[in-house]
Amino acid sequence: MPTGFLPSIFGRNSLTGLAPVSDHLAWFLTIQLMGLLATPMAIFLFKALPDRGYSLAKVLALLLAGYTLWVLGLTGVLPNSPATIAAILLVGGVVFAWLYYRRWPEIEEYLREQWRYILIVEGLFLATFTAWVFVISEVPAINHTEKPMDFAFLTSILQSPSFPPEDPWLSGYSISYYYFGHFMMALPMKLAGITSNAGYNLAMATIPALVVAGSFGLTYNLIRLSGGGFRSGILFGLFAPTLIAVAGNLEGVLELVQVRGWAPLEFWQWAGIKGLEGTTGGGFFPDSNWWWWRATRVIDTLRGGVSLDYTITEFPFFSFLLGDLHSHVLNLPFLLLVLALALNVLFLPEPIGRVWILRNSWHFGLLALALGALAFVNSWDFPVYGGIVGAVILAKALLSRESTGDANESGDDFGTRKLMGSVAASASLVVPLLVLSVLLYLPFYVTLSSQVSGILPYLGPGTRPIHFVLVMGGPAFLGLLFLWRRLQDWPRPAKQEASLIVMAVMVAVLPWLLWLVLAATWGALTRETDSLTGLLVIRTVTVVPGLAVAALSGYAALSLALRGKSSGTIFPLLLLAAAAYLLSGAELFHLADFFGNRMNTVFKVYYQAWLLLGIVGAFGIYYCVSRFKQLQVLGRGAQLALGGAACLLLIGALYYPVGATLDRTGVLGEHHDFSSNTLDGLQFIKNSHPGEYAAITWLRDEAAPGRIVEAVGEDYSEFSRVSAATGRPTILGWKGHEHQWRGTAETFQGREEDIARIYQSDDPLVVYRLLSFYDVRYVYMGHRERAKYGVSQPAALDGVFETAFKRDSVVIYEKISYSPFK
Repeated sequence: MPTGFLPSIFGRNSLTGLAPVSDHLAWFLTIQLMGLLATPMAIFLFKALPDRGYSLAKVLALLLAGYTLWVLGLTGVLPNSPATIAAILLVGGVVFAWLYYRRWPEIEEYLREQWRYILIVEGLFLATFTAWVFVISEVPAINHTEKPMDFAFLTSILQSPSFPPEDPWLSGYSISYYYFGHFMMALPMKLAGITSNAGYNLAMATIPALVVAGSFGLTYNLIRLSGGGFRSGILFGLFAPTLIAVAGNLEGVLELVQVRGWAPLEFWQWAGIKGLEGTTGGGFFPDSNWWWWRATRVIDTLRGGVSLDYTITEFPFFSFLLGDLHSHVLNLPFLLLVLALALNVLFLPEPIGRVWILRNSWHFGLLALALGALAFVNSWDFPVYGGIVGAVILAKALLSRESTGDANESGDDFGTRKLMGSVAASASLVVPLLVLSVLLYLPFYVTLSSQVSGILPYLGPGTRPIHFVLVMGGPAFLGLLFLWRRLQDWPRPAKQEASLIVMAVMVAVLPWLLWLVLAATWGALTRETDSLTGLLVIRTVTVVPGLAVAALSGYAALSLALRGKSSGTIFPLLLLAAAAYLLSGAELFHLADFFGNRMNTVFKVYYQAWLLLGIVGAFGIYYCVSRFKQLQVLGRGAQLALGGAACLLLIGALYYPVGATLDRTGVLGEHHDFSSNTLDGLQFIKNSHPGEYAAITWLRDEAAPGRIVEAVGEDYSEFSRVSAATGRPTILGWKGHEHQWRGTAETFQGREEDIARIYQSDDPLVVYRLLSFYDVRYVYMGHRERAKYGVSQPAALDGVFETAFKRDSVVIYEKISYSPFK
């Protein structure tokens, strides 16, 4: 395995580890270098934003370099190697020098005016990265939840000479999953020569740092575009990373209430959250192991202790603390990049029309590239953010008087004609944008299988109000406060806005109407109309408020655009509409998938809404505070009550990250010390099974290319560990996950039995043919194989294998290179 292009600069390599420059510093400098190279391009492209895209330059660099490497690997023009990555960055350096030379006055002016902002962004990135490096070094082990799965994707990408990478848990097939986030994280790893077991954890520390910097920058831009000054942009911009990447949900408050014994048993029975049963333990934080997990399993309906509506309600801080390098986590910085690009389009001076693409080809291409990447990183996000970008472009088209052909035209039907003209103008941009965003990543779609079979109406138990408040109450309150404040000085709708009002209402109620029709049809077919009637009423009462918020927010945003007011509030209003739409939609529909429920739908939708409401909430705090004295409709007491409620919600949301971090790391434990801190995610193997650790290192870094075979066991266990840690494809890994990814078990039918024959059969011919059929070079023999198959070595050893590696009780056999059977 290549040791990397930059280790010679840093004075280290992938085998010797932390000398003399540590992994985290090598990684940090690599990310900084990439961000530096992308900065002139960001300044050139983000012309309409006050920060010129600086806060997202690192994200832009990862996207551009990652896409280039992926295309080169697909075509076979250049291999996946440190030298190729270095060549890509060299080309980036040439572009950097050219832009630096051509636009030096513009760049000089930007640096002179924004040097304080640059230092703040870099300080936020460094502080966040350093903090998470420390937290992760306390619990670095890649051995629980779905960490092995993400690790397997990462190591497979690192090992692959070309793309698409081979599935590490199903040899002979390419990865059938959205893996581009892992791909982009593997790039600096390979360039700097950092081993995957440390690189995984460094990538996990980088994501929150990118999110903090990016969300701060996006909110800063919104505030400045709304008339706020530099200090306001900095101060209130900090609320965005706090709400998005630091705060927890309000379930943490219930943890405090329980541990202090402040509520009776009847309250806990009513709340209906598993694990919260009114037990008390004293102190300030719970002392039960992994108590912080409960905050992500709040939305549920229990009957006799049995879950009827088991869902997942993760939020970013939990994801960072858990440490799974999942696609929805990896996509967070790129979602912010797409939002920043959309905001840039909204404030560019050129009107939306047929020639917009020609005049702004660089912006169009980058937006398509970034939007298309969302599907490759986490496919759930593509349709949602495609819709958000489309709404922003429609708002821009309404602002562009040229969309109707006559800026001075008037009349009662002027609003309708302008709206229709703007819809047509925006479609001329949105349609080719979406088409190009798919075409740019077409090879990914060709190799992707999916467990999703459609969209179904949800007829099960709905989300209880108390559960919704606990999960989304804080962000939702701030979003509603912003909407309420924005509507306080709203003028009476003009006649020409009638068509806009109708459109906003129709778009909002369409999902509800569709659900009503499908639910009523289902009731008629199953003859369960009596029980269904109550469901229809309850579900309608549940979703109408959210859909009303979506309609009001969408109308308010587009109304501002229709009136030609290029207001900074248009963008957050559209984000609020999208969040309300998503949260309401999760009560009406769910994706039909492997699990047969709405667990994943609520999971992904609420995660998307958290990010959107975090931005809206941060901007809303600025908007309300900056106009606090103008609240004539409320008395002083009511004003203070609203402000106090917002403060209490924020304080309550900060209880969780403090307590969860202390529990996860144990830094306040009586016998805790820092001597064992490491970023090596496989250190636990080195401590417990040093022979296995040495075997993994040998396969990863020294052995000749080739597939392996190891024991097959249950998902979420230590089985398939060697393939995950080395990137060497095995015949079969976690069966349940392969079934999910491919939507069928037929793909790997018979493989588990074949693996057992390789270890247990005493017929050399059978074993040799199986190894040849699956093109296996190495057979791993460790404690799992001995326990699973009841043999101390492969039964057909003689004439088939030769020993390639041996350490302690671990032996790796290599299939002989010639056939002994003629």
